[in-house]
Amino acid sequence: MSDITLWGASLPPVEEPAPAPEHSVNPCIDAYGKGPEGTCCRTCVHLLRLEYHNKVYIKCELRKITHGAGSDHRAKWDACKRYQEGESTDDNRGYDTYDN
Repeated sequence: MSDITLWGASLPPVEEPAPAPEHSVNPCIDAYGKGPEGTCCRTCVHLLRLEYHNKVYIKCELRKITHGAGSDHRAKWDACKRYQEGESTDDNRGYDTYDN
């Protein structure tokens, strides 16, 4: 392939961007490490279900809750190392409408 020129001047070579670092889907795994095999956030005491305008938003109390989409969590994600099985103290624990 010949050198690409722009108005008679050669352009500098294009460098390939560095590959993105490996990370999991669950940001808590990146922060705390992977939890017990076969567990998901659905049964963790840290999972919160917050109601707002007739909708339920799932959050994790181990993450900063911004009340925006950036802090939304998924109950089906693999659990992190801080996983604790049990009932949440959150009154909205029974709702599963948000992660369908």
